[in-house]
Amino acid sequence: MLMDKEIEEKISNRLIDLIDIIFGVVVAQSFVIIFATNQSYQKLQLISYPLLFLAYAAIVLSWIGYHKMMVYNPYKQNRFGYSRFCLDIFLIFIYALLLTSYENSFYFFTILPIIFLLYAVGGIFRDKEYHKKVSWSKGSLTFAGLFVINLIIYSIWMYLKINNNFLFILICGFTFFYLFYYRFRRDKKGYENEH
Repeated sequence: MLMDKEIEEKISNRLIDLIDIIFGVVVAQSFVIIFATNQSYQKLQLISYPLLFLAYAAIVLSWIGYHKMMVYNPYKQNRFGYSRFCLDIFLIFIYALLLTSYENSFYFFTILPIIFLLYAVGGIFRDKEYHKKVSWSKGSLTFAGLFVINLIIYSIWMYLKINNNFLFILICGFTFFYLFYYRFRRDKKGYENEH
């Protein structure tokens, strides 16, 4: 039995609302954990501030990109639509890990490629869900590769025990650039169904 398109759209909108609530809870809880108590705020190291900024940038840009995608590709009521919804919930959990990893820079830089790999998987689910190419999975994999290169450079830097704040700021700068450039390229590619 085929579901009425209007009902399917209403269900998708409720699922999107749930994602928004979970996004909001994760961000609000991170503010409480990081900034609410004077003790934890005083413990923040200089290295934590750029990582927190990057984490919030990644999450806000993702939320904006998610809503752009959902305008053109709402959840369909099939197994791939439900799989994509579950993956989106899982991604928010990964964002929560990113927000709590600001004190461990290696952990932080390890999470970023995982996020972009999950974007690629979500794109594959979208392609199956719509029986058309609607994703940008190759682009997501390219950026996951860039974040892996970032991680390798950072790992070498840590292994050699080079105490150079400039290199850390440079890696953070590249990360920030990659996050914005990914969204720019994704927007340029478009979100409509492709034939």
